[in-house]
Formats: sequence, C-alpha cells, structure tokens
Amino acid sequence: MVFYYMSSSPDSSDQISIIVEKIENIFQKRFYTILNTEWKPRKIQEIALRNYVDEIITHGKCKKIVQMPTGSGKSILLSLLVLATVYLRQHIEGGDKRNIILIFAPLTRIKFQLLEPLAIASGITTLPKEKGSLTNPSFPLYVMSSDVKAISRLSQKLQKQYAGKIPHRTTMGGIILAITPFSLSSSITEARTLKNALQKIIEQTRKSMSKHTHVIVLCPHTLKKTKEEREITTLKQLKDKILAVFVDEAHIMLDFKGKLGNSIAKLVREASVAIGFTATPGKNTYNTIAHVQCSPKIFLHKEPIYSYDIMLRKKWLGKDDKPILVDRLVARFYRSEILPALTRLTSNELWKNACRERVGKYAEIMLRELERHFKLNKRELFSKIKVLVLAPNMREADIWKETLQQYLGNSTQIFLAHSNVPDPQGEIEKFVESSAGILIAVDMVKIGFNDPNLDALIIARPVQSMVAYVQMRGRVLRYPEDPDRLKLKHGAFILHLAAEEILEDQKKIARVERGGFPSPVSFSELVGYEKHSIEYDATVEVSYLGETRIPPEAIERPESSETLQTSKISTPSTPIHGYSSAKTEQEVKSPITTPGENILQNVLNKLLYMFRHIYLYIRKAVNTLLAGIAFLLRRIHEHV
Repeated sequence: MVFYYMSSSPDSSDQISIIVEKIENIFQKRFYTILNTEWKPRKIQEIALRNYVDEIITHGKCKKIVQMPTGSGKSILLSLLVLATVYLRQHIEGGDKRNIILIFAPLTRIKFQLLEPLAIASGITTLPKEKGSLTNPSFPLYVMSSDVKAISRLSQKLQKQYAGKIPHRTTMGGIILAITPFSLSSSITEARTLKNALQKIIEQTRKSMSKHTHVIVLCPHTLKKTKEEREITTLKQLKDKILAVFVDEAHIMLDFKGKLGNSIAKLVREASVAIGFTATPGKNTYNTIAHVQCSPKIFLHKEPIYSYDIMLRKKWLGKDDKPILVDRLVARFYRSEILPALTRLTSNELWKNACRERVGKYAEIMLRELERHFKLNKRELFSKIKVLVLAPNMREADIWKETLQQYLGNSTQIFLAHSNVPDPQGEIEKFVESSAGILIAVDMVKIGFNDPNLDALIIARPVQSMVAYVQMRGRVLRYPEDPDRLKLKHGAFILHLAAEEILEDQKKIARVERGGFPSPVSFSELVGYEKHSIEYDATVEVSYLGETRIPPEAIERPESSETLQTSKISTPSTPIHGYSSAKTEQEVKSPITTPGENILQNVLNKLLYMFRHIYLYIRKAVNTLLAGIAFLLRRIHEHV
C-alpha cells in the first residue's frame, strides 16, 4: 500500500492540502466513471475533509460530530471520510491491525441512500475485472438488511442502472449485498440472520483479506445480544478489528435508554475514529463520541452550522456552490383546543386517538393557507406543489386521506404511508418520484425522508420538543432539484396546527443545532402517537398564533398600525363536500410577529390558554345540563 509520508514539519499544512486534493480527485474520477457526470466538492464538505485529515495526521485519531442540516451533502461527505480513512489507515493508531469500518444507519432506506456514494468511493468499478484484485485506496463494501425484498430490489436497481460497471462485482445473499472483487464464502451469502452474517464476514477478513479495509453498512440490531450470551459475541470479535465507526442520525442511535445505544458506544470507545452525523446533536451524542460536554471543539467543522446562516447565504457556501437550503420560508402557527363530547381523555389521549372533527377543520385551514401562500386556486394547487402532512396516529391519517379526497376529488394524488398500509415504503417512493401531490404519514418519514422538491409541511399534531420541530422543518427547507418549484418563488411553507407557541425562532433553533439537550427533551415527540386508536367526537376550536418569515424584512405590513388580535376560525366541525376558498369576514388575519417571545408573554399565554380551556369545559357542562333538563321536561310533558 502506498501512502504519503507525513511528518511534523512546518510545511505539513501543504502536505495535508496535497492529501485532501488527492482524495477529492480520486472520488471525482470514480464519480465520473459510474455516473458519467462531473462532481465538485462543496465548501462545507471540503472544510470537513481537510479538518478530518488534519486530525488524523496530527493525533492519529479523530472523534468528532458532523452537525449539518438536511440537504448539505451528508452522504457524499461520509463517503469521502471513509475513503480518506482507507487512504490514511497507516497513520491511524493500530491501523495496521484494524481493518473494519462500520457504518450504522437506523433504517433500510438510509442504508440505500448511502450505497451509491459509498459504491463510488469504493473504487471497485475502476478495478480490473479479474476477481481478487484490489489496490489502495479501494475497499469491499457490504450492505446488510433483514428486509430481503429490499435487498433484492436494490440488487435489481444496481444491475439496471449501472450495467457493466457494478453488477459483475456484486454478490447478493438473502440479507446481504456485497460489492467486492473477492469471492465470499457460502456461509456469508446463505446466512439467515444479520448477526451471523456479520460474524462470518469478520472471520473471513481475519483469514484471506486481512490487509484490506472492509466497509460494512448495518443497523444496530445486528449487535443484539441473544439470551444465551453473557456478552455480545460480535462485540468481542470486533474489539481488535474495528478501525472506524460512523453513526448516521446519531441523536437517535446513541440514545442510552436502549441497550443497542450502549453497544454502539462500546465500539466507539474501541475505535480510533468515530464520527457521528446529525442535524441536532444531543447530550448523549457529545458524551459518546468524545466524552466531553457541549463544546465547539467537538464539531468536525470546528463550530456549529446554523441553518439560518445557510438560508441567508451568510456562510458555508462556496462561490460556485449550488444552494443547500431555500432562502425564503413562511411558518404559520395555530393553537388547537379539543373538548371531547362524551369520553374523558387526557391531553395525550386526545392525540393518541382519532377525531374526525379535528381533521375536517384542519383540512379547511390547510387548503386556505396553501392557496394564500402559493397564490393558486384549488384546481391548480395540487398539480404544482408537493405537501407532507404529519398526522398524530394511523387512524387519523386514514381520516385525513378520506377527507382530502372529499375536498379534492380524484384529480389529486394522495399517498398514505403508515405501518397498516400494505406497502408504505412504496407509497413514499411514489410520492418522491411524483411532481405533485400530498403524502400523509405518521412516523414513516421521521428520519431518512429525502425529497428536495417538497414545497410545504403541515404539522397536524403537537410538537413539544424543539429538537423534533427542527428535524421536521428540515424536510421542507432543502433546495429543490427542479428549478421551477413554487417554493423558490414564494418560499417554503410550514403550517403548524397544534402549536402552543411560535417555534420558528432563530435563537431557539440555533440552540438546538448547537446541541447538548438531554435525552427526554431531545427524543420526545419525534414519532407519532398511538398505532391503534379509537375515534371520538369533539368540539374543536382553532385560533391563530402568528407567523415567522425568513428573511425577516419580507414580513408584510398591514395597512393599519393597530395590533391585530388572535381570532377564531369559524369552520364547521364536520367535513363539508363543497370546499370554497372564498374569504369570509371572520377569516384570520396575520399579525405582525417577530421570532421570540419574552418569558412574561409566554406565562400570560399559558394562563390565557388554561382559563379559556376551563371556560369551554364549563360552557359544555352547562349546555349538557340544559339539554338534560329539556329532555326530562319533554318526558314529563308526554306523561302528563
């Protein structure tokens, strides 16, 4: 193997630049070989790669967090860092004995998103066709998944899309897809469990392929301990073989409430290189990766990357870089009050169970707001925009689809994705591939959802964690691939229908992106509520809270200088078939709002909300009592 010789000489900075340029050129050549198109690193990727090489050359190890917003090129950056790790293996502590790189991804969908850039970085496609040949810096690549159908679909996609480049070097078993010039033993390709397949790969790397670096993409469940094991056997096998650990969606994967998070933490401690990727690093992320509290030093970019800086084009973009995030956003917030008719439900149970009246009212507000923002009527709207609706539970998601079909007819494509749907991943893929339509989901899109052309996000459930809100908003902020998307003209749109405060606040979001939240705050509300729910009747009242516009100077000023008061939406409690976008006298007006409210204002808002809730309950009780008295009087009158 040939590596650049490094020293601690004063011109080591120039040597680091040479290495970075070499790695970029290798990736660029391989990228063109497979995709037949040019590739150039973004500034945000180049900075991270240089800092990574510098850390390894200077310290012989690197344990950092890559904190990047959605759409920043995380998959490409991860592949560049893997390529650099293989290239610099002899400079890493124990690199001569360690030859396994693990990449943890929580979902099959994310593994497959990583496959293409990793396959490009692997260099297998640029090698001679003879099996068994491998030159540095190239590496065998293994993708493992318990979803046999998904592995089969992926193999077929590779054969179709990269015919003559990748397929003749792929080996597919039931739960593993390998891109390697080496012949794999039948014990690997015929393995029935992920754990067994991983163990067999480790054994083979010890015997016949020990001088080469092996990259394995897997989920944390592969490390699950069986009842018969005192200690996880796979961890014991990996302790002296692990070179590097890359953890995608680290804010979730490194949650110590589960044993799997602890298993990954053990591997992180053993490896000389550990990199966690996330847009919202939590306290566990800091503690696991580098054993330190929240500090800018832990970031591979040496400081947090704030989405507002990228949106307003202040930092992280090179002169010729394509934009990462859209530069315009409108986020509108409503508060909801739900009073069930007969059933007593706690505040959480109100959302764990389905309410048809809530969906009807939300759908009307959604349609009116979308027409207003994108300046299109109902007929034009859903032939030109893509909308994601986040429902609180699966039953309510079903009601959303029924209600929107009543409003919009069969002319609009409406996709439904939750675990009770026969093929939810297929529904998501159809939506991503479509040019317009509505996707209704609960928690299927919480991570790994990748659709740059999404124009609007509708949050139809409470979001009590700022971390959850930042994760959600990232779905709609990505710069679109289609230059004609309406969000480039009018701005991306977020509508939160069950908020308690205005969440789109620069300081609050920056605090989340900087990280350091404890687990209970970080991970609550990242998923939907209950899978199985009842349906209840309720009185639903929705009131307008306010809006945030980015850039701030784009806020539209009302004609009068008077402060506009919060007003209620006067829509029927049940869905109506003839939706009309005509404005009424009671239509909600937008007050002038600025991000961030002081503590006193927050306290007053909560008190007002509590008193209003008490008033509504008293009013309902009085109405019920009067109805009962009227019923008794009628019965008495009948007997008389």
